[in-house]
Amino acid sequence: MKVDDDTQKALLLFNRRAEAAEAAKATERRLAKATKAKDEAAEALKRAQDGGGGAQAVSEAEATWREALDTWQRLRDGEEVPEQKATPAGGEPTEEPTDDKPDNDEDAPAAAPDEEPAQEPTDDKPDNDEDAPAAAPDEEPAQEPTDDKPDNDEDAPAAAPDEEPAQEPTDDKPDNDEDAPAAAPDEEPAQEPTDDKPTTTRTHRLLPPRGTRTRTHRRQTRQRRGRTGCCPRRGGVAPGPMPGPTAHPLRPVTADEVAAFERDGVVHLPAILPVVWIDQLVDPVEAAIADPVVTTDMTALQAAVSGTPLDPDKTGRFLSGVDHWLHDPAFAHFATASPLPAIAGALLNADRIHLYEDSVLVKEPGTTEATTLHQDLGYFHLTGDRICTTWVPLDPVDFETGAVAYLRGSHRSGLVHRPNWFVSDEPLPGSEGVPIPEVTDDDPRLVRYTVQPGDVVVHHAATLHCAGPNRSSSTRRRAVSVRYCGDGVQHLVRAGAPTKAHHPPHGDVRSGDPVVDHPGCPVVWERTIGSTR
Repeated sequence: MKVDDDTQKALLLFNRRAEAAEAAKATERRLAKATKAKDEAAEALKRAQDGGGGAQAVSEAEATWREALDTWQRLRDGEEVPEQKATPAGGEPTEEPTDDKPDNDEDAPAAAPDEEPAQEPTDDKPDNDEDAPAAAPDEEPAQEPTDDKPDNDEDAPAAAPDEEPAQEPTDDKPDNDEDAPAAAPDEEPAQEPTDDKPTTTRTHRLLPPRGTRTRTHRRQTRQRRGRTGCCPRRGGVAPGPMPGPTAHPLRPVTADEVAAFERDGVVHLPAILPVVWIDQLVDPVEAAIADPVVTTDMTALQAAVSGTPLDPDKTGRFLSGVDHWLHDPAFAHFATASPLPAIAGALLNADRIHLYEDSVLVKEPGTTEATTLHQDLGYFHLTGDRICTTWVPLDPVDFETGAVAYLRGSHRSGLVHRPNWFVSDEPLPGSEGVPIPEVTDDDPRLVRYTVQPGDVVVHHAATLHCAGPNRSSSTRRRAVSVRYCGDGVQHLVRAGAPTKAHHPPHGDVRSGDPVVDHPGCPVVWERTIGSTR
């Protein structure tokens, strides 16, 4: 039967629309499978961490989880992700064609059991050209060549749409090579354009940008006491998706480490943070220091405060920013869902941990500016004993690259020191407090730690500390610090100290108010009911 050109074009358009709809469904199915794979990898990582299988088992499980998470995120954001090779049960690995690019080999193998259905868009579209792979056995019935004919071997041709599926190609004769004849002219018109029709272009389901989608897991996490991952109910930004197991440190904080923190006001916790958290911070940190709106060039600030001109040829820079968690989902997730809140809870012996702020601290190679001796508490509008700073290096740090030096025991003085400019002893205008004492480099109370990514250094908010320049010619010193406070801490407005949105004169907190669950200072960790301190 002959058809006019308009009818043939209409049929072709219909087929293409059907293909697009099928491709969208395939994308949704792939996303669902990726979500399942991500969750299974997360559970496997948790079992490796809890099972005592050793560092190698944890490392392998973490690598698998990271790969699954990356695939899930790319699919969620609408990126094209090639299919991975699958190994069917009881057989050799079969090469899976991608959703939008069928194999042109005459011996094209059948699709793996989990293949997406994007290769066979419609029930009435002929698939007897040289590019059509055999249908996957687990796909919808319309895509199966026959109900009773096994076509899953590597020579199985695709069935012609309007003929008896089991009769046209024999079981032992592949007809899907390049010499396959075109469909007869009296077949359905939809067959004609398929011989030279280009590969179907995948149509992705449009998804909201990362960090803007509503995530029900936030409410669920808040109801599970003893788990990190809580995020502010109002204000700030919600953390991005991450499975729960990585909220646990690689190891518990020991009793000796708690005792050292209480005695010295600082403790080095080696190999406690999963490296996946460090990897996920690299890009956000690079974006932050490249944006002059969210970071401050402390090198230029030092020149301005001291009244000395800035050398235009100077390459080393000290860059710092604060409160990135309020506008960047990656920083928010790190501050709220990483192991840091649980670590702070253990060291502060707290029942509840609030997030106060975060900060990026980068010293490029050749940075000559030192961080002057200061005390964090003088900058915080808080009072109480359960306040700490966690310092997380993204690079190996030693004395040469600007390791932080801590004055052990200084947190027990009971003094609140006047805040300064960090790169200068000059105090902040209008600030109050006890002057910073003079401490020489050879003071035996000073301690520095050589740290690696995955280590965390935690110091009390009242501990005096400083850092040297980055004398290295090639190694950067990148770090993220997150400040937390526990139960029993109160708000205290300090004159001259940097304010936040919830502080006076525009905020709703006042001096003497207890720190409660507030969008500007949210609860991010609570001790498990029934556990002991």
